[in-house]
Amino acid sequence: MGRVSDAKDRMLEAAIKLVWRNSYGAVSVEDICSEAGVKKGSFYHFSRGRTSWWPPLFGGLWSTKSAGLRPHLFAERFRDRAASRFFHAHY
Repeated sequence: MGRVSDAKDRMLEAAIKLVWRNSYGAVSVEDICSEAGVKKGSFYHFSRGRTSWWPPLFGGLWSTKSAGLRPHLFAERFRDRAASRFFHAHY
């Protein structure tokens, strides 16, 4: 049986942490790999590039950070706004 690697999960967790702390534009592939403790080749083994990580990255950010954001996004004053409708429809 082959070796099981958690490198992809570690890279996604590292990307979520770095993007939350810095911003998407400020985080490089090298930053993600360094934070996750993997070689750069592992990143490209699991993806086509940094932009292909945006959907799972956003989903991961939302699932880990939404509890603190929800009261602000869904407060009474935002109930009829487009952003609130979008987040209610998708999350």
